[in-house]
Parts: sequence; structure tokens; C-alpha cells
Amino acid sequence: MDYLFKAFKKPFPKLDLKRTSTKEIAKIIKDLKPKNSSGYDEISLKILKISSPYIVAPLNYICNRVILSELGLLENPQHSLEYLEEVERLGEEIVRDKQEVVALDRRRNQNREALRALHRPDHGKTWLTLGSLLIKTPTNKAKELLEHGNMWIEALCLSTDQVQLDMQINKLRSDLKVKVNRLRDMEFQSPVPGLMLSPLTRSELSAVGQVIGRHA
Repeated sequence: MDYLFKAFKKPFPKLDLKRTSTKEIAKIIKDLKPKNSSGYDEISLKILKISSPYIVAPLNYICNRVILSELGLLENPQHSLEYLEEVERLGEEIVRDKQEVVALDRRRNQNREALRALHRPDHGKTWLTLGSLLIKTPTNKAKELLEHGNMWIEALCLSTDQVQLDMQINKLRSDLKVKVNRLRDMEFQSPVPGLMLSPLTRSELSAVGQVIGRHA
């Protein structure tokens, strides 16, 4: 940020700037990684590809807008830095929320696999983990605990866990739509078409099917 503050104090040279695509940014990042380096070894290139459009592209875009449209940001360097900080913070939130949605969805799928495995009649007993304990219990008892819970072992109730995971994922996805549109607005771009659309619920889909069947 100190570099940007000093850079904004100086007049821009006459440069032919252009928009940089996500593919070009990923290639630049990959080319910047020297052989036998430790700078980016612990950072996945996939994460860099996901985050770079939200961090690098807005900076490039804002500089273009400053030069071409004379937004007046150069006359107020502090305001320029605050604006860039807000763009970067919002981009990081979007990347973090996307990663959290992926992690929660993976956990939800693991719960489904566990419940599905309990319905297989290939063994009479099942191993359960409760904190640091490993317990072997009859499969029917394990299925009862995981599906309906227990007043003493409430954490084992996968059905309740699935409902909570669905709520968290839906909330994150709703917040992501708002944040993405806000970021595009800060980049002086139009909102993503159809981003705020929501899928039909089961009851709504059933009602549509009845209407279509009635008219058929």
C-alpha cells in the first residue's frame, strides 16, 4: 500500500494500458514463479487463479478508468487507496465464502454417504467416532443414533446436521450473490444477468407440474 500511495502521487506516464483477462493473469502468475523457489510453493496455483480476478483485475481496471475517464482519484491519493482496499477486501471475502461453501458441501456429502452405508445389510456392527473415542455398536443402534439423535449424544444426529449444513450453504450462496454484484458495481460493470434468480422449491415445482398437466 505504501508503494501505491507513492505511485499515486506521481503523474502517470503515457502508457497504453489494456484489460487483462483471467487467463492472462494466471499465465503471468505462473511465469513469475521461478524454478526451485519457495515463495509460492505452499500456495496452490488453483487458489491464485480464483483470487487473482478479484484482486489484480480491479486494480488494472481502476487505473484505466482514472486515465480514460478522469475520475479524479489521482487528486485524492488517500481516497484511491481506501477504494482499492475495499475492492481487495470484498474480493477476498468472495473467495473465502466460495471455499467455505465447498467445504460445507463436502461435509454434507460425507454425511449422506454415512447414512447410506448404514442401510447396507452386509455387517452387524459399525464403528462410531465420538470425539477421541472409537465405539463399536450394532448397526441398527448406530443408525438410530445418527438419524434421530440422542439426548446424551446430540452431536451424532446427522439428520439435524444436514439441516444446519443446508441452511449455512444457502445463506452463504445468497450473500455471495450480493457481494459479487457489489464488487462488479465497484468495478463499474453491470450486474451479472440472472445472478439473483433462485431455483424452484419442491412444492413450487410440483405446482408447476400440476398446472402443466392440467393444461395438457
